[in-house]
Amino acid sequence: MSAADKAARIQQLQREIQQLRQEERADHFWNVLTSYAAASVLVPGICATSME
Repeated sequence: MSAADKAARIQQLQREIQQLRQEERADHFWNVLTSYAAASVLVPGICATSME
């Protein structure tokens, strides 16, 4: 493998790592978002039930 091939492979791997990190951040953001959405639906219902 020539130096140019190695450099190209390193760049390719760096792009793949960056892509995976972006996907991981998106997944984490989605999980947080859906957790808050679930809490905002459940908590008012629990509060309303306990007030009756």
